Amino acid sequence: MSCFGPGPLTATTLDPARHVNYALGMVLGEQDLTQEFTYHSRRDMWVVRDALGYGTLWGLAVAVRPGTNGPEVAVAAGVAAAPSGQLVRVPTMQCASLNDWLAAHEADVTAALGGSATTLPLHVVLSYRDCLDENVPIAGEPCRSEDGALAPSRIVDDFLLELRFAPPDQLEEDADRAFVAWLRASLHVLDAGASMPLVAFVAAVRAVGTPAVGSPPASPPASPPASPPSAFGPPVTLTVSIHDLPDYVRAALAVWVTELRPLWRPGWASLGGPPPDDGLLLASLAVPLVRDLNSATWKVSSAGTVAVDGARRPFLVPLRLLEEWLVGGQSAGGAPATGRAVAAKGYSNVAAGIVRADGVPQGTSYGGLRVVNVAQAPGSPSPATLLTLAFDGFQPPGPGGQYVVKALPWPGGGIGVGDAISIALDSFVAQGFVLRVSRGGQSVASVAAQLLLMVEVSQFEP
Repeated sequence: MSCFGPGPLTATTLDPARHVNYALGMVLGEQDLTQEFTYHSRRDMWVVRDALGYGTLWGLAVAVRPGTNGPEVAVAAGVAAAPSGQLVRVPTMQCASLNDWLAAHEADVTAALGGSATTLPLHVVLSYRDCLDENVPIAGEPCRSEDGALAPSRIVDDFLLELRFAPPDQLEEDADRAFVAWLRASLHVLDAGASMPLVAFVAAVRAVGTPAVGSPPASPPASPPASPPSAFGPPVTLTVSIHDLPDYVRAALAVWVTELRPLWRPGWASLGGPPPDDGLLLASLAVPLVRDLNSATWKVSSAGTVAVDGARRPFLVPLRLLEEWLVGGQSAGGAPATGRAVAAKGYSNVAAGIVRADGVPQGTSYGGLRVVNVAQAPGSPSPATLLTLAFDGFQPPGPGGQYVVKALPWPGGGIGVGDAISIALDSFVAQGFVLRVSRGGQSVASVAAQLLLMVEVSQFEP
């Protein structure tokens, strides 16, 4: 075992960091096999929790629907990773009658309402559990009962769905969200200008992410820090040049991973032990109640609606979907993807590249910039060539965002500076924008194959 300090281990304790060293002639017993299983299963859970996180993987949608005894909560089939990293599978839809649950928890419901309140907050929580199955005969001592001659030979994965008055702790999940939200709101990216010093940037990130649990805070904290939304505070101004942005974001993430994340992890996760509560929040409910006059029990009010809130529900997005989100620029069939977002209250480049005046593609470009039509302006002789260009996510300019188009002859195209190439923005159309290109006041059709244009499109939100 490699660590900075001594860590006493006992031979009888199941240790997730220890596995069996097999040797010829070794006699293996129950403890050895259980230890080997513990080592492999716990490492799988560490990979899930520490590398991926925890939350719903697919399915497990929560809804409230009419039932035979009033509203019932329905949870769809699905799979989730519990806070420990344990995978939990719900094979079929599960339903629970709210009125039946209220009747079974009458005293607790009254205490939870605490007076005159008539809306009960409940939380749908999923946990892992296992069941022993398939009894088989085992060797043993004489004169024992028949029950003692059998033992379960299988452990079956199972699940537990509960309605709870309080949600399970998800401090690290909330901290991840709060940190990313704070960093996004604080970053001010500059197309021109210098970045703030990297040392000051890192110091600001470190300061906002350190929970107030002592000076310096323990790792892991001896007591839970304040809730992340209040602990992270309002955004600040972190000015970063667009050219330095990758290095600065990398520095912020490095501080979070190496210094701050350990402070927001629960103690059991850092020590490798099992969690005291491995429940995963699926949804929060607001249940309107009324006192039944006949039975003097609480029931769901028919005059209200049970609200389902999944805002705090942790979930995990498949890496394949994230890859497609990050690198995919085309929709099915090669049509350009739409919906490119304008940088929030800012200015950003949305397309750039080299295009040829006859419309023949010239390799890759940023933002999918391309020529979609070549035409000659009306008139005889034609005074100019009209090039219609498009790019991914183009939307006609309006109140939500404006475009700035810049275009110049590319010197590598074989057309000399003295050829008097003129380029002007003609108009915006449904597909994109139109450039009016001329050579000495005439069409460039005769030299279109040799004429390359360097084009950049920027977008800003007024």
